Amino acid sequence: MSSGPSSVLVVGATGFIAQALLRHLKEKNIPAMALAFTDRGHQNRLAEQAGLKIFYADSNDGPSIERSLEKAAPEVVVNLAAAGVRPEQRQPDNLARGNAGLVEKLLRACAKSPPRLFLHAGSWSEYGPAVEATPITEDHPVTPVSDYGRAKAAASALGTSLAPDLGVPMVTLRLFHVYGNGEIETRLIPSLIKGLGADQAIDLTPGDQVRDFIYVDDAARAFVAAWDAKNLEAHRTYNVCSGQPVTVRSVVEKVADAMNKPRDLLHFGALSKRDEEEPWVVGDGATFAAATGWRPSVTLSEGIRRMVAANG
Repeated sequence: MSSGPSSVLVVGATGFIAQALLRHLKEKNIPAMALAFTDRGHQNRLAEQAGLKIFYADSNDGPSIERSLEKAAPEVVVNLAAAGVRPEQRQPDNLARGNAGLVEKLLRACAKSPPRLFLHAGSWSEYGPAVEATPITEDHPVTPVSDYGRAKAAASALGTSLAPDLGVPMVTLRLFHVYGNGEIETRLIPSLIKGLGADQAIDLTPGDQVRDFIYVDDAARAFVAAWDAKNLEAHRTYNVCSGQPVTVRSVVEKVADAMNKPRDLLHFGALSKRDEEEPWVVGDGATFAAATGWRPSVTLSEGIRRMVAANG
């Protein structure tokens, strides 16, 4: 696949990964467009961004999505939209409509004039339980344990099956634990920064869960690397991850240290782990690195420092 798209349309442009991607597009002088769903008020949240061309659609309405994509005629489409990121959005119907349902409508809308590349953001949560100390490769069983993981897996599977028939070159990037400025405040690091900033004691699980964290700017660069790559294969799935195992406890302690807060505010073991919580989730990103040359550049300590500085 060749480089240098003439335009990129971002779906799910209000999310924090999408916002980082839009900043990268601006830096590279690549015309950026967004698909805004009017029933969710997206147009109000995107209108102030200079240079961003907005196309409107009713949420999950096939004809209006098709009209918008026909007008936009993007060279690259990046789908970062997903229902269920927030726990309160995880009703079964909403998960189905906002994941597999949306992917199907986007791909069918692209079929009239296919983009050079359709990039879909998958998730580590699509994979089944992993063996401890064994990195998760792309051929790991897709047997998710959570409702959100099942919805994301259904979207990826439907897209991979449907896209070739429609003549739309689709690639799925399965993102591991993306963190950074702009995350919703209920996520681990933002909630820690808020609580520790008020000198509150924080109740936590034992923190022995092992995870694979990627800073949001590195995640955004992965999409850039994908459309620039010559060796990326269409209709394949690639892991986007650091490959570096880190315990949740270590992350929490790094946040406290970066804020110069005493670790005795951290009450490890005060909470029980969720039943569906996996003990080991660490990816193997060798296939994507070989195809694109992408590797994360922001260390966990540096990413946390940036988040603390932005919230200081």
